[in-house]
Amino acid sequence: MIFNSKSYLDVLKQKIPSAVVEVTNTLASTAAVTVPAGDASIPIFSCIRPSTQTYIVADCLSPVAGKIYSGDEFEGGYMVFLSGDGATLAGAWSAIGQNGAWTDGDGNRHSEFVIYQPLPWPPTPGVDTFYVSKSAPVNLDDESYYGFPWVPDPTQAV
Repeated sequence: MIFNSKSYLDVLKQKIPSAVVEVTNTLASTAAVTVPAGDASIPIFSCIRPSTQTYIVADCLSPVAGKIYSGDEFEGGYMVFLSGDGATLAGAWSAIGQNGAWTDGDGNRHSEFVIYQPLPWPPTPGVDTFYVSKSAPVNLDDESYYGFPWVPDPTQAV
């Protein structure tokens, strides 16, 4: 059996039939990232100055160029740097502690991210790109629950 993939993002967009893993596990039947409500795909950003190893300033490239996501929408999620011409951080990733908007000295707004795991070096502005994922919902009250809600308590399962 041979699999062909043009890019890592194609793999992330593939859905696994839920009967393959478990019918009630919605994470197993959806993509590997949590897309923000209202977006058609995962957000991809390009780094700009004054990004550091733990503070990333970036502009959204897609699904909506220049979009600024509301404060802390990606808190608890993660970012993964993509490969490409000149990319210096391909494959590096970190959990996101905070996100919001940052205004430069000319009054232009950009996205900002504070990350938990320091990158090995600051991203290269205009070269390094990354995608972000929201955190997976952790209880039945959060959007689509990504767990096993009907698994009995281990002490009661026998």
